[in-house]
Amino acid sequence: MVIEKEAPEEYGYDRIRYNLSESSIADQKLSDIGLSLPDLTLSMASIAATGNCAG
Repeated sequence: MVIEKEAPEEYGYDRIRYNLSESSIADQKLSDIGLSLPDLTLSMASIAATGNCAG
């Protein structure tokens, strides 16, 4: 099936109970919810070395 036929605009919003393609929550910064992660280092080294996300 062509993906456009599956789009909510084409299928009809009234026929969709749970539209998981659209978020009802706007993007937020971590500070907006009181979270602070100073000096956080994100490393891809373990994924590159092992080939998986588990490390």
